[in-house]
Amino acid sequence: METPRYASGYTALFNTIGFISETHMLKPYSVRVKATITFMETLRQYAARNAAEILQKRAEAINFTKATHEFPVQWQLDTLSKDSIRFDGYTAVYSTSKITGLQRLSYDKSKPYSKFIPYQNNFKPQVEIKRPIAYIIPQCWNRVIERLKLNGVKMQIITADTIIEVECYKIGQYKTASKPYEGHYLHSSVTVEKQVRKVKFFKGDRLIKVNQLANRYIVETLEPQGTDAFFAWGFFDGILQQKEWFSDYVFEDIAQKMIQENPALMDSLNDAIKSDSTLKNNHYMQLNMLYRLSPYFEKSYMIYPVYRLM
Repeated sequence: METPRYASGYTALFNTIGFISETHMLKPYSVRVKATITFMETLRQYAARNAAEILQKRAEAINFTKATHEFPVQWQLDTLSKDSIRFDGYTAVYSTSKITGLQRLSYDKSKPYSKFIPYQNNFKPQVEIKRPIAYIIPQCWNRVIERLKLNGVKMQIITADTIIEVECYKIGQYKTASKPYEGHYLHSSVTVEKQVRKVKFFKGDRLIKVNQLANRYIVETLEPQGTDAFFAWGFFDGILQQKEWFSDYVFEDIAQKMIQENPALMDSLNDAIKSDSTLKNNHYMQLNMLYRLSPYFEKSYMIYPVYRLM
């Protein structure tokens, strides 16, 4: 399985057959070049002989994608499904390294062998997403909008400020890689909470209907749980940082008034203290809990800024 970050995984999003040719690093350069040319020529001949069928199958796949209502965005290996393939190899030999004095690996070409080995090549959906009628993305996320354009995604420009009831996600848990990968710190294992809100959109924001050739690309890049979604690659990291805070000596009086008007807040605070002993002697953290329940708390914090029109 190759996810959209890989060339063949990317072409699959558009119902296009993709290949990555890899020649063995230990072969002479001239042999690798010849193998690649031969492979390309074989593909050309096959495509010429089977052009009508390839075009027909792709048209069917495009129509299927347009009509599909649920898209897998994460997959897991099906370990119960196994095939077997014949593997031809040479016997591994370990000897003492003249450099390190430790064991080194080599292969004895005078001792070839052949055996059948288990081959697992089936995957099943781990996370499936029900597609919306359309996504709405505010124009300020221009880096994402530009990439959608480059991939042929059709968008409509909202022509007037308007309030629309939409489904949105609040980001829950996620993991971030400790080291960069291709210049990004990738997010994974993302959980979300669905909410329905009335959101004000502005003239110039983009509406993306999910009824087009690029449906699979749209869903897999705009759904935050997608393995290679824009969220995974850090394009929406701004929402993960809380910008607005409070001064405890100022908020103290406001919190007191909040409790007077809604005594249940104090019950919630006491319950939290019982379940988390670190809160008991931490004045700031107790106020912070009340702040999060106040109308002053930053409403956009952890709210994924691509909205679903259902």
